[in-house]
Amino acid sequence: MTRIRLLGPLAVLALALTATAALGGDTMNDRYTRGWRALTALAPEKAQAVQDGLADIAPDMAGFSLDFSYGDVIARTVLTPAQKEIAMLAAATARGTMAPQLK
Repeated sequence: MTRIRLLGPLAVLALALTATAALGGDTMNDRYTRGWRALTALAPEKAQAVQDGLADIAPDMAGFSLDFSYGDVIARTVLTPAQKEIAMLAAATARGTMAPQLK
């Protein structure tokens, strides 16, 4: 019997997101600003609380999450916000360990 090895959910999400056009030539400030706009568009009432909570625990993580997660990935316009949400939910569900975060 032949077994097909499936990619992990995060690898699938990474492939889907890197298949989109890369954002090149941006400075860190551009990425941070774009990330802040994306985060506040998604959760305007919680954006600052998210950053403050991360800054207390891991200050570098607060900046990294804005620069990369929101500034480079979420801010891309190739996928619609609904498609991005479906991809993230699918990856989290397939991971099998994120039930509390999915509630």
